[in-house]
Amino acid sequence: MNAKFLETFPLGKKFAGQFPTTVEGYQCPAIHLWCEKCKREQTFNERKRARPGPVAGTALDFGSMSVGRTSFLVYLCAACGWPRSFLVEVGDITETHSPTYSAHAKWIRKLGQSPPWRMEISKEVEKALGDLAGLYRKGFECEGESFGIGALAYYRRIVEDFVLVLLEQKAKRLEGEELAAFQAMRAALDQNWTGSDAIDLAKSELPPEVRPGDANPLTLLYASLSEGLHVQSDEESVERAPEARELLEEFFLQMQRAKDSQAFASLVAKANRRRSGPPQE
Repeated sequence: MNAKFLETFPLGKKFAGQFPTTVEGYQCPAIHLWCEKCKREQTFNERKRARPGPVAGTALDFGSMSVGRTSFLVYLCAACGWPRSFLVEVGDITETHSPTYSAHAKWIRKLGQSPPWRMEISKEVEKALGDLAGLYRKGFECEGESFGIGALAYYRRIVEDFVLVLLEQKAKRLEGEELAAFQAMRAALDQNWTGSDAIDLAKSELPPEVRPGDANPLTLLYASLSEGLHVQSDEESVERAPEARELLEEFFLQMQRAKDSQAFASLVAKANRRRSGPPQE
């Protein structure tokens, strides 16, 4: 386990690593999170643990990293002592010969935390998504509640809605026979809609910057999201959702960069035309 796991992982997402089975052999890292009392991001250190032991009538250990049991970790703000707590589970163990690590835990995951996992969306991503940011937030919220299939459904909806925007953009750009041919293909698509066909019809509107090697990132995204929705279990989709979200974010950030680059090039061209024109009296 490292700081990134406690700071950024939503509930249910597994973090792979090696963890000791006794509290004496385990050191929790310092983490950096928002403090409600200080009203700013602060360093949090794990509270000194008493010797771990099970709580009567429960499967809960305080401070223990026991395999097959849930464990309770408490962190305190280094500035004011305000607490944060995490309920974690360690699982899928393979025996080793290390005296310190008598077993190797392949994964650890959060089952709960207080205060709740906080959704953070960067200003850059929000700007790049535009009107689609609302769907993104809903998908992100599903991730935080370990609803992987729900998250993937929202992320796929973003792709579908964006494709519709591209199709409208293409219809405005074309003229004459090209427009007539496009309108015929669009009418056929509306009669028998498939996401992959819509993406193929819209792909010409994607700038070269987001199509490395002439690959279509929307096709890859849509196929991956659809597989997660229709083939994978909910537990598997919890693992898939953050990866899909990161790819979705990078795609829209690249689209925004391409848009900004085009706007900059237009400004430079306009300034150059003015400079090369007749002198102003």
